[in-house]
Amino acid sequence: MRFTTRKQPAATPRNVNTATNETQRVMFFKNQEEKMQTQAMRVYQITFTGRDAKGVIPMFTRVKAMTGKGAIKAFIERYKPVQGWFLGDPEDITDNVQKEAEEAESKTQR
Repeated sequence: MRFTTRKQPAATPRNVNTATNETQRVMFFKNQEEKMQTQAMRVYQITFTGRDAKGVIPMFTRVKAMTGKGAIKAFIERYKPVQGWFLGDPEDITDNVQKEAEEAESKTQR
């Protein structure tokens, strides 16, 4: 069999349209970075029934993560369950935790 190579097309001069597309791409990535920076760690309550290698894992566990999916991953990495089930989705309890902390602080200042 005989193989032939294709000739590469000549480089096209840079036009305004290409520059606009690149500017849009740069702006898109800047916006994505801003979104990532504004996203903060949240506190999630995981409801899990099961056990790890040593025994029973608490049914209600608090985990810090940015998303519910990340909370499940963090729970699995930390507790390494061997058997069990997640009962529902992770619940975002960040506001409740902040209120509890504020109440505890106000009680200690009295």
